[in-house]
Amino acid sequence: MMTVKIHDTNSSQSASAQVIAKTAGHFNVTDKRGRVLTIKRPNLLKQFDLLEALGDLAENVTYRIYVTPIIYLTAIDGENIDPPLNRSEIKALIQRLDTDGFEALTAAIKEHFPTDTESRETKVKKLAELPA
Repeated sequence: MMTVKIHDTNSSQSASAQVIAKTAGHFNVTDKRGRVLTIKRPNLLKQFDLLEALGDLAENVTYRIYVTPIIYLTAIDGENIDPPLNRSEIKALIQRLDTDGFEALTAAIKEHFPTDTESRETKVKKLAELPA
């Protein structure tokens, strides 16, 4: 059973910092290892940048759907995370998150941005229904 603690802001933040973070759409989640992951809905440019970073792998819809959550990540333990610019940076970020971080990241996206998650899940289900 996976336990993920989702919270809107870091409890050490001042009240005004919490309001600013919430207004800006930043949310924190703590993974099993105790790392605090900060997420924000990516803008359209970040989505295009991910496609560019994926190169020919962007044509693989399943791969693209599974990799997309990493562009929501803006910080780990308060350290800003730049969006990956190429496949090796994508792999490095996934390796850094590992299973604990990736599970916490996807759970937080589902919690705070449910329409984004629903559209990804719908796409995956449709792909699974395609004849081989």
